[in-house]
Amino acid sequence: MQQPVMQDLFLIGVDVRPCEDSVNTAVHLDAFYQKGSLIDANTQRLYQQLAQLRAQS
Repeated sequence: MQQPVMQDLFLIGVDVRPCEDSVNTAVHLDAFYQKGSLIDANTQRLYQQLAQLRAQS
């Protein structure tokens, strides 16, 4: 398995909703960053599983 280029963890969430009082669309972004040295073993395992799933698609 190829090692990831970065050891840090980045998660970005996007939520698209229609505005209640207009025809516009509201886009909400949530960004999460955690330094690789602070990631616990369980989170590292989940991060590796996510990388494997991305490689398969």
